[in-house]
Amino acid sequence: MTSAVRIRPRVDAVDSELGRVPIAQLDLGGIPRGAALLLCSGGDFEADSAQHLNDLAAHGYEGVAADLDAINGTDEQLVDVVGTLLTHLRRRDWQGEQVGLIGYGLGGRLALLASARYGLGATVSVSPTAMTAGDEHLSPAIGALAPAVRTPWLGMLGEDDRAVPATACDELAAALRLDSPAYTQLVRYPGVGGDFYRASSESIEIAASYDYWQRTIEWLNLRVQPRLTPLAIAWHERRATS
Repeated sequence: MTSAVRIRPRVDAVDSELGRVPIAQLDLGGIPRGAALLLCSGGDFEADSAQHLNDLAAHGYEGVAADLDAINGTDEQLVDVVGTLLTHLRRRDWQGEQVGLIGYGLGGRLALLASARYGLGATVSVSPTAMTAGDEHLSPAIGALAPAVRTPWLGMLGEDDRAVPATACDELAAALRLDSPAYTQLVRYPGVGGDFYRASSESIEIAASYDYWQRTIEWLNLRVQPRLTPLAIAWHERRATS
């Protein structure tokens, strides 16, 4: 997943109701394929954001990565912060269907919550945390989201991830399958924990990490609407007038 050319993202911060949120931003010239908002937590933000943004840029996506470890609030407040970050991203003229949202850890949970609030091209949750009610079962608040999900959602987690035990995972998959109006998919990787997406020397984790990234890019490519080129816009305008 190492990019052939490394670009150093621009470091900045976005004001929100919970305070200033540190961000890393990588803008592309020309006509990018799409845009991505990354919600990061529980790691080395500078290194993680640079790696993810460069890997996305290799596929034509410019993006913004946000450090969630710098803020704290209720679910409602945190989802509002996601909205603020999406507004910041849209300053480069990206529309909702042209944006993909990817979250890790706490960001993975917020990506699912945001999929029930905002209409985007796609959302992806990797190793989401705080998904249970303090036992083996899915949090009722998470289960109740299913009928409201409006953005196609992909969830990926390790089979040995204690944040989402098997019972909670099965309950989440069932709730989304039965009640979600948007297409959703849940993937569990056997033999790995919640950090399966990070660099590792273990072959089973390397395989899971490779597969998760391939699925992420495929999910975005299938569902995030590309920005029209000037020639495509002119063609549509010509058809409309004729």
